[in-house]
Amino acid sequence: MKGIKIFTALVVIILLHSCEKDNSNNVVIKLYGDAYSDIAYSIAEHEGDIIIAGLRTDITRRDGNYIESSDINAGLIRAGTTGSQKWELTPGSVQYDQASKVIVTATGDIVLAGYTTRGTGTGSHTDIYIVKATGNGSVLWESVIGGSGNQAAFDIISKPGGGYMVAGTTDAYRAESGSFTENIAGMNDFFLLEVGENGDSITSYAFGYGGNDICKAIKRDIGGGYVLYGTTDNSTEPGLGKNNLLLIRLNDDASNRGAAIVGDLDDEYAADFEVLSNGYILASTIGKESEASQIRITKLSSNIQATPIFTRKFNVNGLPSAVNAITRGTGGVFYLGGRLGSPTSSEMLIVKIDDNGETIGMPFISGGTGSQEIFDLVISSDGHVMAAGKTGYENNTMMCLIKFRY
Repeated sequence: MKGIKIFTALVVIILLHSCEKDNSNNVVIKLYGDAYSDIAYSIAEHEGDIIIAGLRTDITRRDGNYIESSDINAGLIRAGTTGSQKWELTPGSVQYDQASKVIVTATGDIVLAGYTTRGTGTGSHTDIYIVKATGNGSVLWESVIGGSGNQAAFDIISKPGGGYMVAGTTDAYRAESGSFTENIAGMNDFFLLEVGENGDSITSYAFGYGGNDICKAIKRDIGGGYVLYGTTDNSTEPGLGKNNLLLIRLNDDASNRGAAIVGDLDDEYAADFEVLSNGYILASTIGKESEASQIRITKLSSNIQATPIFTRKFNVNGLPSAVNAITRGTGGVFYLGGRLGSPTSSEMLIVKIDDNGETIGMPFISGGTGSQEIFDLVISSDGHVMAAGKTGYENNTMMCLIKFRY
């Protein structure tokens, strides 16, 4: 593994509502938020503008700065190329709502998917929450899809011919008795939901083993169909740890084309992946909640049952390192976004790797105080890395946008 050094370290100055920083390295840092909790989980681009989604705390003030009430809603922001906010939406209920992923359709509409909390106390549960808005910020429709148990969406893609495929997790199929021995699906399962253009639920599918299976990402597969990627704690196979990576290939009608559990005796947690012309690049974290966590990159051929082409694992500067997202650049390079440090004391981390999983150049590290983390990143049409995440200040967190040339 090539040596890893710090590319740059920026001290983030936190101001209420928003701020911007542009230094000699042409790094733009833009913050959005107020008091309490504001986190950016996903980022996209449309016609040069930046689209950010996550969760936003709506604050009601009285008598100056006295906070009378607050609600955590899904947050959707459209900003210009330098991060200056154009408009914001905070759709949702009076309970907890989160946008996990945002996409822009071919017609310029914006669709976000996540989850919402329904009910109170012991009767509360989560359902999938989807919002479609115009490029100007007008809500076209909101859709809450659930039923028994808990459902949450972590990714969404447009479906060929119209509509959307939403991927996440559900516990609706676990046995009512609490015994999972007769339940093939298990405790939590990969959940795939087909949604129409108007937000109506068309059909849904669950995939999994006898324990916890959490789907983190969905992509179109090589030659058509879909690929689901996540974590499973199925540990019945020799040579596997408690948590490993699960890849499921599906046809266009969601029939199963084959599945593979990838990993070894390490506890490994899925982050994100990229589909190549002849295989897959998987990004994951070893020991996600451990002080000794590492980033792992795994490359598979199109035969997902075969031995991986390679597996690389590393940390940055000898510190705990975790990955949440991967995106492909030009010339066979990839960018990873995550955190450097423990979950409670960390900095934002972006690393460039080649198609052999080797690091290129020096990582980007940025942070202030508390917990900072990158959750998603994309390459803009003009070649910038754009990353979305959170930065901490005292007891608050704020949405954070970073844009720079790597």
